Amino acid sequence: MSEEEFGILNNGQITLPCDNIHLESLIKAGNVEKADKVFNQMQSDEAIGIDARSCNTMLSGYLSSCNTISSGYLASEKYNKVDELFHLMLEKDYDVEPRLDSNLDYVLRVVRKDLVYLV
Repeated sequence: MSEEEFGILNNGQITLPCDNIHLESLIKAGNVEKADKVFNQMQSDEAIGIDARSCNTMLSGYLSSCNTISSGYLASEKYNKVDELFHLMLEKDYDVEPRLDSNLDYVLRVVRKDLVYLV
């Protein structure tokens, strides 16, 4: 069997099946920015792509980072990432993991409230 089948790094690219595992390890380590880059790379690479698991992993990371940052531009940026990812998941008909529901609801209400203040 080839190295690619085992998900070994090859020329800097992450190959299946390790992409979701790598993403989860970055989120668990609190490295949401690096996980975001990996997620975007997965999304833009048709050979890898994203799935419900990778979306829920990123959603979990974004929500965790929203809970640990103060208000201001950074918080707004993270809230918007949650909103964008949630809408992507709706488009792809991916379910949000139940453990994320309450935090997601709160962040989406904050995003929408901010949009009302801008109008």
